[in-house]
Amino acid sequence: MNYHREEPRETTKIFILVEGHDIYGHEKLEALMTDVSYSGVCLHTQFPFELSSVVTIYLGGELVAKGEVANVITDDSDPNIHTRTRIGVQITDKYNGWPYSD
Repeated sequence: MNYHREEPRETTKIFILVEGHDIYGHEKLEALMTDVSYSGVCLHTQFPFELSSVVTIYLGGELVAKGEVANVITDDSDPNIHTRTRIGVQITDKYNGWPYSD
């Protein structure tokens, strides 16, 4: 799946909780959300998720969205191991608290 968001994005730097199964079996991870739009979000994590896997996104402990992993890029040269993996998530369900509206 190669998904590219066409709509405007808002830059952000918010730590969120992502629930899903990364390739190492972790179920909940903290991630840095670096941009958000109506249909997607870019997350930076230490561990990659599998393409097309489903993730649940929590902001401030509140469920705000569910989505599907659309792309994963890992940069092993990034000096910060906690943000080496960039994950693009296509949002499939939005709930109260989703920070971007149409």
